[in-house]
Amino acid sequence: MRTAYLSQLLIDLNAEIDATILIVTHDIQIARTVPDNIGMLFRGNLVMFGPREVLLTSDNPVITQFVNGRRVGPIGMSEEKDEATLAQERATLGDGEPADAGTPALIPQLVPSPGLPERRAVQRRMDRVMAMLPTLPTAAQQALRSELGAPGQQAAPAAAPTPAGTQPPDPEQERAQTTTQARAEAWKLFWEREAAQPEGAEETAAQEEQDKPGRWPPDWPGGGG
Repeated sequence: MRTAYLSQLLIDLNAEIDATILIVTHDIQIARTVPDNIGMLFRGNLVMFGPREVLLTSDNPVITQFVNGRRVGPIGMSEEKDEATLAQERATLGDGEPADAGTPALIPQLVPSPGLPERRAVQRRMDRVMAMLPTLPTAAQQALRSELGAPGQQAAPAAAPTPAGTQPPDPEQERAQTTTQARAEAWKLFWEREAAQPEGAEETAAQEEQDKPGRWPPDWPGGGG
């Protein structure tokens, strides 16, 4: 329960001061519900870094074992498992896990508490993600489309003024309406960019390398590496 409060506190702080927050955690729930971008270390190496949708839909065995809390996989208790141990686990599946458990649906991110503003970081990140959408893995693209809604979705109409003597609008409904409108505008921006691209235009090898999933975009702080 305390972890849940801390997670909400981080989201609320980001909404209030718009500061970048770096979280180092082994907690699966935090990793799946708080960050905008996620990196994962294993055996001293950065397995992957990028938008949350890329990592949380990845089929990398290290990542899927961690985010799903599974026993079977390359991550061990005190040391990394060797191939013989992995083969034995896959053969016995003593914990009852299916041979191919797959990846569960993407869990929605936490949102700021009622009364707080929307997180500005969400729209900034979404603009960057939509710009690199065609380069992302198929599963990540599908997750993003599911979050944003179908292309061409119309923005929600603005709320009408509250007549005198009637109940004021529900803050949660207003928040949902604002989020829906922001997502629709993000999709509109993406398709406008797509239409503006010349047909048959090819990116240079350097640009393709920069846009490769898992790399830090060059326009981010400290980017390009």
